[in-house]
Amino acid sequence: MNYYHYIIVGPHAAGKTTALASVSELSFTSIQNKIAEHQALSISLTLPDIEHAICKLEGNQTAFLYGYSNQEQITQILPMLGHEADGGIILLDHTKINAIDDFEIYLNLLGEHVDNLILAISHVDENTQQLLKKYRNILAMKNIKMPIFAVDPRKKEDIVMLIEVLLARTEVTKAINYT
Repeated sequence: MNYYHYIIVGPHAAGKTTALASVSELSFTSIQNKIAEHQALSISLTLPDIEHAICKLEGNQTAFLYGYSNQEQITQILPMLGHEADGGIILLDHTKINAIDDFEIYLNLLGEHVDNLILAISHVDENTQQLLKKYRNILAMKNIKMPIFAVDPRKKEDIVMLIEVLLARTEVTKAINYT
């Protein structure tokens, strides 16, 4: 069995909880209730209460997902979890005026600890202005190469696609480092 650990961060109401609930194969719960059940996790039981989901993928693969919005909580957890994370999703709400500011905050928080990052934009159906252009522009200005996806966190297939992209990027990195 292959286990992968992914962190989902973003501001309040971006869709993290909905995304986790949409892919969870087991009952959606706080990580505190599941750590003891899953020996694949070697993180401490002293973690702050966070949202957690488990997603079974094809070929004996399981993705553990950890959701955060509180910046202080993220700062506390990343030294413990960041080294085990195989990737991260920055989930932003496209309808928020400060979405770019939110992106920069979460990129700075995750960037030091997690290499494999993707940007997911929710609520694009509510604000069709510029769609993903402003996010592409900020990435280009910062010279950052990161995949961007418009997603509906309510749709399991959208969130599974994000996980599969992270998984593929993880495997490519492993293959490159192996050679």
